[in-house]
Amino acid sequence: MLMTKQVITSQDLCASAKYTMPAMQQNVLKNKNVKKKGSSLSLQATSTSANIQTHEQIITKLARPLGVKLVIDHFGHPQRGKGAACEGFQAMMRAVDNGRTWVKLSAGYRLESPQVAQDCARALLARVGPERLLWGSDWPFAAFEDSMRYETAIASFRLWVPDANMRRIISGETPFRLYFT
Repeated sequence: MLMTKQVITSQDLCASAKYTMPAMQQNVLKNKNVKKKGSSLSLQATSTSANIQTHEQIITKLARPLGVKLVIDHFGHPQRGKGAACEGFQAMMRAVDNGRTWVKLSAGYRLESPQVAQDCARALLARVGPERLLWGSDWPFAAFEDSMRYETAIASFRLWVPDANMRRIISGETPFRLYFT
């Protein structure tokens, strides 16, 4: 069964009155695909972990009570200077424990440094395992077209997740279970 995917950015949530929690709950409840047994809606949060309070509101007001699956992109955008130790990143990892949240290992080049991406990947693997992680190349590398290549994205994934079996789970089994079961 295919899942409906609605992309709402945290910037939209914070900046627009139409994305208040009650409005978002109404929109999810009105979605005919959500009403079908076994269906769900995926929200993709893309913002910095500094805005994790918004993610936590989404999780508590949408993910749990309405059965919405939440995918947090780009390692959750840990705050500069804090990396995996930042409060928002830690809150994101706790959110995965609720069973309705996944984290995408993507766009490490957008983080403060390659080491931050590596540290975040290690922390996520240790805490949540490959079953709650997804991988994405972040192609077409908007604003980085001249410096980023697909081959580099794959090499980064191999660096972040050195175990081939874990990479297979992250890049194949996990997205299949998330989007097609």
